[in-house]
Amino acid sequence: MWGAPWHHQRVRFGADAEGRLTAIGHEALIYSNDNDPFVEQTGTATRSLYTSANRMTRHYTTHLDRPGGDTVRAPGELPGLLAVEAAMDELAEALQMDPIKLRVLNDTDTDPESGSPLTGRKLSECLQVGAEQFGWVDRLPRPRERKEGQWLIGMGVAAAIRPHFQGATEVEIAVTPQGRVEVRSDLTDIGTGSYTILAQVAAEVLGVEPDTVDVLLADSRLPTGGGSGGSWGASNTSTALHQACHALIDSTGVAVGPDFARQVLARHPEGATAIGSLAGQGSLADWHEKSRHTYGAHFVEVAVHQLTGEVRVRRMLGVFAAGRILNPMTARSQLLGGMTWGLSAVLHEGAEFDARYGNVLNGDLAEYLVPVHADIPDINIVMLDEPDLEANPIGVKGVAELGSCGSSAAVVNAIYNACGVRIRKFPVRLATLVANMSDT
Repeated sequence: MWGAPWHHQRVRFGADAEGRLTAIGHEALIYSNDNDPFVEQTGTATRSLYTSANRMTRHYTTHLDRPGGDTVRAPGELPGLLAVEAAMDELAEALQMDPIKLRVLNDTDTDPESGSPLTGRKLSECLQVGAEQFGWVDRLPRPRERKEGQWLIGMGVAAAIRPHFQGATEVEIAVTPQGRVEVRSDLTDIGTGSYTILAQVAAEVLGVEPDTVDVLLADSRLPTGGGSGGSWGASNTSTALHQACHALIDSTGVAVGPDFARQVLARHPEGATAIGSLAGQGSLADWHEKSRHTYGAHFVEVAVHQLTGEVRVRRMLGVFAAGRILNPMTARSQLLGGMTWGLSAVLHEGAEFDARYGNVLNGDLAEYLVPVHADIPDINIVMLDEPDLEANPIGVKGVAELGSCGSSAAVVNAIYNACGVRIRKFPVRLATLVANMSDT
């Protein structure tokens, strides 16, 4: 039985009187198993999120005789942004500044870590669009100011960022002797809509109807794809497919249109194939000079019962900038799932270990809690659909795990705004809230 990695994070900010960051420090201590070492990169996103002249991130590991952990759901960014964005909320309070204003003030168009220009940087726009749509103007800055009976109401915000990875990918496109268009890749569709998206891309480039396109996936005999994890499946595979389609057009000399396959067979009765490939991260001269990320902003409203400490998440809004959106329906589904995971991580999930032997005590879904339908609030998602043509030729970036980045922090910031209790150990427990609410 594997267990969730344990982290102890320390975040420090320095700022001048106007709110401009003068120092950023993010350190993390992560336990690791001797037999299967794993280090969660909790500080990686911090390096590119806000600008500051003085920055430091460090990761430390300690080896324990406990089950090992591994990557799942925005590894690094989810726990890292939980700490960083909660700390930004505390800084905003210390400065008596609106949390959104503080974040926008410290936005940047240059990657603080590498010094490279950032492509498609729309963090401030996500925050501003979200503030308007969520009704941030109605937020009361002091905790415990808004009540509905026994419930304390609060709003929270957090920024989202995730690197856009480019992995080596190959895709084959073919016109078969039967007059069908075939897309071929060993990529797997794990419920993310890859079949739909790849059929769309091929149909759009070749000018044919989507129902004339067959997508063949998950076969090791097919060209090697970039994989389905890490939010890179759709962006990398679609980019390589785009190149393959143009290679097929060039090699056959046939104009795009509804009769593309029939015209190809008129010239090549045996059919025709072409392969498109995408080189690995940083290997394309036109792209490696710039830093590529996806961005977002999370807004959450919660109700906290002032007697029992019960937390109810009432509504969530996520505004995201991930380049061109290939399919709004599948992208929304991915982001909705990511936001749900973020809520789950901060309010529900907690691995309990036997202090004597290190075994996981709650190794099933009866005791390791995840949200059910009754726990999920009204979730609204806005996508700023604008191609990032500096990221790749079709302007697409990964979207799935972006929904998990920052959503947990928005929840805990909303809890503080509701009841005045800062939480620093997760998941949030009723006992912690009740004990501390009596002191506020």
